Amino acid sequence: MNSKKQKLFCRIAKLQDVNTFYTWTNDAQVRKNSLNGKKNISYNLHIKWFKKKILDRNCTLFIFSIKDIDIGQVRFDKKNKIVTISYSVSKRFRSKGFGKRIFRMAIKKYKPKNNYILVGKVRRSNLSSVKVFKSSGFTSKSESKIHFFKKNF
Repeated sequence: MNSKKQKLFCRIAKLQDVNTFYTWTNDAQVRKNSLNGKKNISYNLHIKWFKKKILDRNCTLFIFSIKDIDIGQVRFDKKNKIVTISYSVSKRFRSKGFGKRIFRMAIKKYKPKNNYILVGKVRRSNLSSVKVFKSSGFTSKSESKIHFFKKNF
């Protein structure tokens, strides 16, 4: 399945998406690339976190789909003029170009204001995400096992 030929849909995540996000967050590759290092997230902890994010005015959580199949998510957490961006792609849709597409589409939809700075943290071993940030115009600074990305708007 080539990502360029597929029409992507983007919407704001809802509380009903909690199970989809739970499945994605506990995927082995996602856990491996996670910055917090936990092997698995408990369902109760995830529900609390997800409800908090859905209700947080400084958090925007997009979910992407093709037809009726959810394929990934992008999250923006704003604190003053610094906006942290993170994303993940469902296992079935990885290595097909969807990561770059949802990442860029989410930024356009989020519409960072002037003087905002988008930032992201990525494990150096997560080569796919490193490529997505770099090809999307982010500059990077590396420290030990983490790339710190930044883009001014």
